[in-house]
Amino acid sequence: MRRSHLAICVALLSAVALHALVFKSQDTDYEIFVRAAERFLAGAPLYRESDVGTGEGWTDRTFKYAPPAAAFFVPFLFLGRGAFLLLCVAALGLTAYWASRETQRSPLVPVLLLLPLAHHAFSLGQSDSLVLGLFAASELTRAKRPWLSAVLAASCIVLKVTFIVPVLAMIVLEKRRDAWRIAVAVALFCLIPLSLTPYRDWLGLLAKTTPPLLCRPANQGVWAIFCDARPLVYLSALAFAGAVLWRWRRSPFAIAAAATFCAALWSPLCWRSTLVCILPALFLARRAALVPAALLALPLYDVFGPKALSFALEHRLYGLCALATLSIGLVQKPDDAKRER
Repeated sequence: MRRSHLAICVALLSAVALHALVFKSQDTDYEIFVRAAERFLAGAPLYRESDVGTGEGWTDRTFKYAPPAAAFFVPFLFLGRGAFLLLCVAALGLTAYWASRETQRSPLVPVLLLLPLAHHAFSLGQSDSLVLGLFAASELTRAKRPWLSAVLAASCIVLKVTFIVPVLAMIVLEKRRDAWRIAVAVALFCLIPLSLTPYRDWLGLLAKTTPPLLCRPANQGVWAIFCDARPLVYLSALAFAGAVLWRWRRSPFAIAAAATFCAALWSPLCWRSTLVCILPALFLARRAALVPAALLALPLYDVFGPKALSFALEHRLYGLCALATLSIGLVQKPDDAKRER
């Protein structure tokens, strides 16, 4: 891996983050995180009925993260959104470094393909980049700093519950003996609220707000693709997991990349910003698989206007292109990840 390539990638990510900071400063999810942090410090309820919108076209402005996650956002009350985006850039840069080191491939093409999705995530102030970076950091520190790795893995699960998929995948595949450390770290994080009430409120909020959003055009995940055929969500997950394990059973990185991919695509609410989690999987894409990945990277709104973006969202083209990218990779010649067991 050339360090110059990684430096270029970080510079590109920094440029789109700066653009997002300057031109998209209001009505972002970052404001929701800061509001939750303020409530956490004040000892106020994190989840309130007043946060839930109403009406046909209501916008979801609720804090959907687990109660301990509010504590993670407290530092940004003092550091600001610029520091938040800087950490997001660092997280994606670290992920690119990890993936490039494992596959011995340049990060330039994967990061270039990800730039429009990263810009969208930065504009919304979403935390998916941070979660992905925490998972990459956990993998990078696993051998020499097991406790730090465990805390980072637990942080992934606390911030985004679906990331239990890649964490468990690596525990089982690598036969990690430090799984108990991750369990201890998760348990300690779960004690942060000091009561069960926030967890009841959180589960109640998810039960109320998630079902109406499953079939929204903005949702690009498998739950939205099979909106009218829910059993196919579970069948597709089993089929995809089986294909990945059979195809890449000797490549821990490929399994990890596919697992982070699945944590995003099979999440009940998978927005365009969530798709930044496919970055490790883009390192597995070659030749034909780059075609849907390139389509995924098209800045439709900027080039073709809002109607083109609406068409793509309504027909789940982002989710379908992401699925096609990794699905094509599953049938390609097996040289995807250089480091095999």
